Amino acid sequence: SWRFQAAGREDADVRMRGSGRPFILELADAKCTTATPAALAAAAAAAGVGADRGGVCAALNLRVVGAEALPKLREGETDKRKVYTAVVWLSEALDAGGAARLASLRDIEVAQATPIRVLHRRSPLTRPKLIHSLVARPPTGGEWRPGERHRYVELTIEAQAGTYIKEFVHGDHGRTSPSLGDLLGGCEADILQLDVARVVLDLFNDSP
Repeated sequence: SWRFQAAGREDADVRMRGSGRPFILELADAKCTTATPAALAAAAAAAGVGADRGGVCAALNLRVVGAEALPKLREGETDKRKVYTAVVWLSEALDAGGAARLASLRDIEVAQATPIRVLHRRSPLTRPKLIHSLVARPPTGGEWRPGERHRYVELTIEAQAGTYIKEFVHGDHGRTSPSLGDLLGGCEADILQLDVARVVLDLFNDSP
């Protein structure tokens, strides 16, 4: 038998980009407890159709781990950070000055009541979360030019795991405070596209 466990989850319309989401595939009563690099490469090829072949799923950097990796994966569900990229609409155009003010903010404490869209399956609680950093860029990417203003921006958000990013952007009718619009002086904001760029979780002590 087997059990698949991943480091968190996202809404169905959110893409997982970058190096992917860490996961553990636990095999019970395995007949073989070692695997060669060639065997792992074959397993990765069988796990999904890689993006290089026009598919939507790929398994990367497979390795054999011990039971000690599972608690680290579970701890990461609340302790890790995630980096998102979003396409955001603003009711008031943003310029270089506004983007700089956002970039100067660090570890913003956000109070999030259970979002309206999940109230039917989650307890009605208010949860504290942290937005570690915000970087707003023009919709074409790159740096801001003098006098440049946009209502559509590309926003990079580094946040504590478990933060409702969509609700942080649009405020969820005041249920998330402060929201992105609050930080921008009270304008309206909405999210058009959301991707996970990176899950900051070192399961295997690969960091230097």
